[in-house]
This record gives sequence, C-alpha cells and structure tokens, in this order.
Amino acid sequence: MKTIIPTPTPTTFFLPADDLRAAFHCISTEQTRYYLCGVLIGADKLVALDGRQMLTIELPDGCHVGKECFTQENGFILSCDATDKAFKHNGKVPLWVYGDTATGILQFVLNHGKGLEMTRVGVLEFGVIDGTYPDWQRIVARGDGGAAILCYDPAVLARLVKAADVIKKGRAVRLTGGEGVGDPIKVEFRASARLRGTLMPMRWTGA
Repeated sequence: MKTIIPTPTPTTFFLPADDLRAAFHCISTEQTRYYLCGVLIGADKLVALDGRQMLTIELPDGCHVGKECFTQENGFILSCDATDKAFKHNGKVPLWVYGDTATGILQFVLNHGKGLEMTRVGVLEFGVIDGTYPDWQRIVARGDGGAAILCYDPAVLARLVKAADVIKKGRAVRLTGGEGVGDPIKVEFRASARLRGTLMPMRWTGA
C-alpha cells in the first residue's frame, strides 16, 4: 500500500467508491445505446439510466470533479469494471476513488478524514465514453401522487434496490406515481436521501 495526496486539478475527480459502484447497477448493457453504458459524472451528481429506470446520486461534501473532465455541458461518461475487486473494501474507513482523465487511472484510497494523506489500496483503468448523454433532467419523476395504478417491471425495480443496497443493505423503498398512469414513478430510498430513482411505467396488457 502507498500513501498519496489526492490533488484537485481540472482533470481529476474524487468521490465515494460506493456511490460509483451503486450507480453502475443501473447502467445499460445494450451496445446500440453505448452512451448509456457508463455513469454520467457531473459536478455534484452521478446519473445512471438504461431507458427503463434511472438513478441519481447527490455527491456529498468533499467531492471534486474538475472542469476539464467534462466532455459535455453537464459532465462526462465514465466506463470501468465496477465488479473489480478494487471496489470491494470492507473496512470501517470509507473507500473513495481518485481519478485523472489525463491518465485514465482510478486510484482507490482510504479517506480517513484526518488530513490530506490517504492510503491507496487499489488501482483500476477507466475510460471516458465519447458520446452525448441524454437530457436526464427531463424525465425525473415528480411523484405527484395522483395516479391510483402503478405498472412497472419488478426486475427493473430490483436493479434500483441492489444499487441502494451498496449504500445500506436491506432498507425499504417508497414508490410514488405521477398525476397520470403514464407518468414516471418516483422511487425513494430509506438507505440514503442522496439517492433518487425513476421508473418508467409499463403499458398493462392484461394477464
């Protein structure tokens, strides 16, 4: 293990590893929409969607995303192997990632919060997807609560639950429909108020 000092520069980013790993549960696996096969990293938020559901995570204090990381107005799309063992640190000290778009390297560091020096416990390569991420804010569920009927794919909801389990396992979720049955469904998580899910409703065709 090596001691490093994560440095905020225009090409670096610094954020919780669990936030990033949780977001990767909700990306697309369809290569035809390659721009959804990564996590959008913005200045204060992570976004992951696949066309049927979406998860947004508000980044906590202490994060940094340099402006030169951005490939579009609202961030850049990060792609990496979120199943890599470097993400799975079970210690009591929070695990964070420190990346540099100039090198394409993610360093996993223990953020003890007691100074600038941190202990590096892993390294992983990442890529930036060259594509335009959709205007995700347009489809955020308002959760107005007027719809009496909610129809959704439980397998899609399960992916959102798995994402929340990365932050805190086994906590409840709450679903709230919009004003009509075709509106997006708002998903709230007891695991963390920083998470917000959106489910795209399905058309009911009968049993």
